[in-house]
Amino acid sequence: MQAHTFAPFRALFRLNIRIGTKLALTAGIGVLLVAGMMFNQHLSNASVAQQAEQERAQQFVTANILNAGVGLQRMQIGTREIRLAISERESDQALAGLQESMRGAVSYLQAAIQLCLDVENSVRVEKLINLAESYAAAAADVVTLKKKTLVK
Repeated sequence: MQAHTFAPFRALFRLNIRIGTKLALTAGIGVLLVAGMMFNQHLSNASVAQQAEQERAQQFVTANILNAGVGLQRMQIGTREIRLAISERESDQALAGLQESMRGAVSYLQAAIQLCLDVENSVRVEKLINLAESYAAAAADVVTLKKKTLVK
């Protein structure tokens, strides 16, 4: 006696209903179950698609941050070139290279901000942009001071 698995269906079969009605009811229950499974699959697919899109955006953020890191390193090299410059022309060229590297790094950082999902990370990237711009401004001040000392 196994009365544990299909107890609701057994009660349905004990009723004095015609066999066609019983078949229609069980078919209806089957259709409802299939519809529920399809709805569940639809929700799962939407969730997976959303997660994949978020992952793709985070990959772009990571790539932009890495590219900005290269630009920031080039800014450091530009600063070294400014310090080593022995003429105004060399100082100006080094400053132009530093500013170009800063613009490239800032453009990558701004692209990263647009795709960034975390507010805290957006604030950090914004801080990096401000630091890069102030670093370039300080380098321009160094060039100005260097030109004054080269003239004398």
